[in-house]
Amino acid sequence: MHRVVVAGGTGRTGKAVVRYLANCEEIEVVGVVSRMYAGTDLRKLLPDLNYSIPIFKQLEQALLAVKPTAVVDFTVPEAAVTHFRLCIDNKIHPIIGTTGFNDQEQSLFADLCLKHRVGGALIPNFALGMVVMKKALAEAAAIFPYVAVIDYYSDQKKEVPSGTSKQLAAELKIYDNYKCREIPVYSFRIPGQNASQQLKFGGQGETITISHDVSDRICFGLGVYKAVINIGKFNHLVTDLSDLL
Repeated sequence: MHRVVVAGGTGRTGKAVVRYLANCEEIEVVGVVSRMYAGTDLRKLLPDLNYSIPIFKQLEQALLAVKPTAVVDFTVPEAAVTHFRLCIDNKIHPIIGTTGFNDQEQSLFADLCLKHRVGGALIPNFALGMVVMKKALAEAAAIFPYVAVIDYYSDQKKEVPSGTSKQLAAELKIYDNYKCREIPVYSFRIPGQNASQQLKFGGQGETITISHDVSDRICFGLGVYKAVINIGKFNHLVTDLSDLL
């Protein structure tokens, strides 16, 4: 049985992920970290849960009280860095869905995993549709000489561009068509907008658009589930969701 704590489990994405994981036979969500609701039970926010999940103020308290095997994090970069260190120090697998890290922080995550030989995951988008999108990216990038990365989100998302856009742009740079060319990234924040990622490729007299749209955050649940189940097979940092499927 995989014992999981979800940091940020009372946020919009966190609640959707908890709801999904709590219905998985191989997983028990043993705690949630949230300062606002600390000391209460998550069933006050999610009454449809089929068992009690205690809410802790800090991750340190959760680690001592419920002894998880993995910590899923949907918080903010500053908190996630601290949580990552705590997990590695305690031989617990960190699975990070938080985005907005700089290059130095990402290198730190990789170094910590290698040093302590503990598998960790840093995945900007847990939707399985993104795995398909990246496969399509590889086909199109080998053919078309021009590309733009575009993301649409609600105005509540402050990160510009999105973590997914940054990862897509980085992956495009490995292809000969784009190695020596700046890849344009366009971000739009619109009230009421569902999350949407697009890749628009162009060639002589034609364009092709590859898009992925999210209508419900529950779609991240299966990707997180796969990460929890499979992260124990690794002793380094995993940054591609397809490696965990």
